[in-house]
Amino acid sequence: MSRAEFITPFGVTVIAGTITSCIELGKNVLYRRSEKADVESWLSSISFSRLFQVDALSQAARESSIELRQLKRLNPIYVDDLVSLLDHNMNLSPGVRDSIKLSLQELLTNVFDHSNSDIGCFVCAQYTPRSQLIRLSVMDVGIGILHSLRKVKQYSGLTNSHEAITLAVEEGVSSRKGKAGLGLSHIRRFARVNQGTLTVISGNGKVNFYSKSIEPRPMPSKFQGTAIELRINADKQGFYFLTSEKDFIF
Repeated sequence: MSRAEFITPFGVTVIAGTITSCIELGKNVLYRRSEKADVESWLSSISFSRLFQVDALSQAARESSIELRQLKRLNPIYVDDLVSLLDHNMNLSPGVRDSIKLSLQELLTNVFDHSNSDIGCFVCAQYTPRSQLIRLSVMDVGIGILHSLRKVKQYSGLTNSHEAITLAVEEGVSSRKGKAGLGLSHIRRFARVNQGTLTVISGNGKVNFYSKSIEPRPMPSKFQGTAIELRINADKQGFYFLTSEKDFIF
């Protein structure tokens, strides 16, 4: 971190997952602190150092950041904290809050059930007042979306990571049985209405889902697992509600 001038939840979850994977493999990890006071302060606020027992640090205020957490199973309290961060900085109806909560639970459940990630996943979120932007990131070091979907007979013909990522964001697409495949699709729908961005990296693919377009981009090297970043606007000028409390439509 010594030269880091700025870091986001997306970056910190990827770094945390990489460090943990190395530790699990018995490798030594040398951690150098950031020379920037504001970077070190934010890392402290999300308990990054405490996660790796570098030192004891305070937990972030829930209005601006949600601490970096390694999850190996669904943690309802932590999901509530993530939703509270959104709710505090946006105008959300009760129906939208519940829908986002269910979407995040579905997303995390897919990680635990089908990523085959030995370390679970890393999650972090931050609200930046200057840009009025909320960033939420989830990262695992599992088998990736392509290999996960190809386990299902109807998706066995998938040939590349870009195709798998784009398909995974469609409603009802999942490697789980029953009422699944709602996590990414509902998050994508909310990001579209909000004019935010959903970015998914997995294997050799990276796809940015914008409000009115989808942009696949090549990866210079294969990414082990899946990393998801949600960037949403939080200027409180918009009010978000469901057209029907029975339909998950933002």
